[in-house]
Amino acid sequence: MTVRRIGRLVNALAVLCLLLAAGCMTRDSQDSPLSDDFDRAVAPYVAARSFSGSVLVVRNDSILHHAGYGFADLERDVPNEPDTRFRIGSMTKSFTAAAILLLEERGEVSLDDPASRFVDGFPFAEITIDQLLTHTSGLARFVFQPDYNERSGRPHSTRDLVDWIANIPAVGEPGERFGYSNANYSVLAHIIEQVSGVSYGEFIRSELLEPLELTSTGDAPEANRGGASGAGPVAGMAVGYHPVGLRRFEIARPYDYSIVTGAGSMYSTTVDVLAWFRSRDTGQLGYAWDVSENLGREAIALSGWDGVGFGVRFVHYPVENTTVVVLANLNMSSIAGEVADQLSAIAFGEPIESFEVLEHPMEDPDELRREYAGTYRFGTDFFVPNATIEFVERDGQLLTPAESSAPEGGLLPLADGTFIHRQQWFPVTFRRDSAGAVMGIRYDRFEAIKDRAPAGSGR
Repeated sequence: MTVRRIGRLVNALAVLCLLLAAGCMTRDSQDSPLSDDFDRAVAPYVAARSFSGSVLVVRNDSILHHAGYGFADLERDVPNEPDTRFRIGSMTKSFTAAAILLLEERGEVSLDDPASRFVDGFPFAEITIDQLLTHTSGLARFVFQPDYNERSGRPHSTRDLVDWIANIPAVGEPGERFGYSNANYSVLAHIIEQVSGVSYGEFIRSELLEPLELTSTGDAPEANRGGASGAGPVAGMAVGYHPVGLRRFEIARPYDYSIVTGAGSMYSTTVDVLAWFRSRDTGQLGYAWDVSENLGREAIALSGWDGVGFGVRFVHYPVENTTVVVLANLNMSSIAGEVADQLSAIAFGEPIESFEVLEHPMEDPDELRREYAGTYRFGTDFFVPNATIEFVERDGQLLTPAESSAPEGGLLPLADGTFIHRQQWFPVTFRRDSAGAVMGIRYDRFEAIKDRAPAGSGR
């Protein structure tokens, strides 16, 4: 049995007109004739309340598109502008890596130095600076520690972070394998402070930002509560939002970015991000940057997601000398990447796979409750081994119940019969056994098996 869907598909052109009229989109006056095509591609995501941010597309030295979508401050009706400031998550690591390489160039550190040379009492004596830079140190991911949420609500010095990391058991031997962890770059931030004698933020500002005139970029570890209204630590910066259910937002939870100093504590704009990349020696791009392929083309890329209220995707295509920057103020891990891919395809004159949400997916809610609702268990290869995800039916939609650390989530039904988990922006496909019964899901690249029937209908 299959789920029957009825409803009207989002019409991108009509949505675009509504966005313009409602002030949900602002555009740079230098944009190219392709701008309408870019807008049409982004409009359905904005209409589905699944994208809010600023984008920049540049080929050579020509701006193809530079625009803001959605709201920097929803409560005050402040729209995102092309020059709105956003938290840039793991793009911070590229600044940290550049700072370490600058210290190496000055002869103050060597990449082969053990971190313990600069970090008093650091128990992992064999870990080198190079292993921290390349995520091969074996340090654990502290975001999965049980006290992470509590810790992330209060300020920390880099010494605090190092002491915390020192008491978390390693997950591998130094140099054994790649294992992405913010802990690596928090230790590097402390090393920068120890060697330079100034704070991480001060070193980044004086040694990197000011010489390059990146005036809209900085390190702001304290929580930003004022948002785009201009109040708070960083004027003109977007407020971060967390998606709730299938249509709603709430302001991101209280979070002090000092817990990710050196790993995810900075902010910037689309233009400054491009200028930062262009200032880099391509020989240094192996640290913090991903040099591989995207959309079948050679690409230098960087993604960031803070798990709180912001995401970033940067892609540079060197052969075509084309760059796409997407900064978002929604806590959805993959949405910036999907929007960047859409913009990239348009820049290259390629067809895009349109994003179409069914507004009223269910004719028979009982079918969702009977076949799809339930608890699904992931394997040991998942981010958190053996974690579960639960779906309940409510008003003809599949939702994930709220938990102590996360609000209610939901599955957006798409025109092709699949779903998107709105809170992570991961594709979800239900899997059936030989008898046709739902037995599991494909969740992005992971498999989860249906564990048990739900206790109730979720109503």
